[in-house]
Amino acid sequence: ALTLGQVRDGLGMLGGLAFSYYASSKFDSRVKEYRLLADVANDAGMILDMAMPHLLARCRELARRMPAGVSSRLPPAYLALASVSALCKVVCGTCAGATKGSITDHFAVCGNRADVQAKEGAQETLVSLVGMVS
Repeated sequence: ALTLGQVRDGLGMLGGLAFSYYASSKFDSRVKEYRLLADVANDAGMILDMAMPHLLARCRELARRMPAGVSSRLPPAYLALASVSALCKVVCGTCAGATKGSITDHFAVCGNRADVQAKEGAQETLVSLVGMVS
């Protein structure tokens, strides 16, 4: 189980590095698109995590129907699904972190960027707290 977790996280990190290499030059010119991509990627990763038990059951059914030689060459379904989920979360973190500065600068007036970031952090904390309580 430990090795699967390391492989999953490693594949997610490698995918994140490839995504960063490809997209890093476009973050400043397409802030809105990449912020939206961050939210969509996060949602996709969470949905995949929640649907994984059902998807794994379906994969097991399909593997039983396949010839033995074919099903033994397929990657384990858990590793593939968990790696895609980890990649979605890494893409979310990369996009959100890269666009956060530009969005903060947009809302800052007269050099109060630190104040805007502090208040944004307080709002995130409050929303998390309300989510835990309810």
